[in-house]
Amino acid sequence: MGKCLNLLSLVAPKRSGRILLSLLLKPRPKPIKTNMLNFLAEAANFSFEEHGETYAGYHWEGTGPSILLLHGWESNASRWRPLIKKLRQENYNIYAMDAPGHGNSTGTEFTPIKFAEAAHHIITEAKIEILLGHSAGGFASLYYLSSIPNKLKCCVILAPTYSMEDVFTGMKSILGLSTRAISNLRSHFIQVYDVIPKEFNSANFVKDLTLPSLLVHDEEDRTLPVAGSDMIAKTWKNCTYKRTAGYGHRLRDKAVDDMIIDFLRTVI
Repeated sequence: MGKCLNLLSLVAPKRSGRILLSLLLKPRPKPIKTNMLNFLAEAANFSFEEHGETYAGYHWEGTGPSILLLHGWESNASRWRPLIKKLRQENYNIYAMDAPGHGNSTGTEFTPIKFAEAAHHIITEAKIEILLGHSAGGFASLYYLSSIPNKLKCCVILAPTYSMEDVFTGMKSILGLSTRAISNLRSHFIQVYDVIPKEFNSANFVKDLTLPSLLVHDEEDRTLPVAGSDMIAKTWKNCTYKRTAGYGHRLRDKAVDDMIIDFLRTVI
């Protein structure tokens, strides 16, 4: 595919930019495994409309603070199963949702902006106090915090995407794209979203944030390098930064869950 796209970038640059952006924003369809469906069935399932799409939401009722969990790229709300079990023991009022084009939500296109705007529906309706996001969900969370007025009390961000330019770099490596092809993608992105990809980054999102926050990133993350979070932490006021080792990009470990619970106990 990379060779064809590189050739197209030479003969039809605008078309190649459109195709590349479409590929970039389109998650691969992944059926939800039976055990994941069974776990989600334990929650009160609900849905809502946004952007002409239907979003799937899940609610585990509790009497404590309300928290919303946002998963990452090509994942779904069931990825939070171990953490949700711990949060329920603490009696949190837990919400989660499937991102656009993921899980049980409809759509074929994912952007952090769409995810953030959809999350706003739950945040306002459920009076969410805590926002927690992983990977692309972390990127969407930071965009939300910087761009949409809210009354959140704190947030937890796990292994977030640093910038759209980093996403382009990853796509270039995976597909073997040429510099020209990426240049066409960048030009089309700017045309559509009216923003410079390099400037659409998490460090810019957090520079004016002051709410108590926990940022966690693993040194052995091979998907999104920890250097991005190093830069975020330098800019983010009132942020507790934890650099872990041995948990990879997913950060699915009891120690990380305990870290989150301990942080929340100190700020809520």
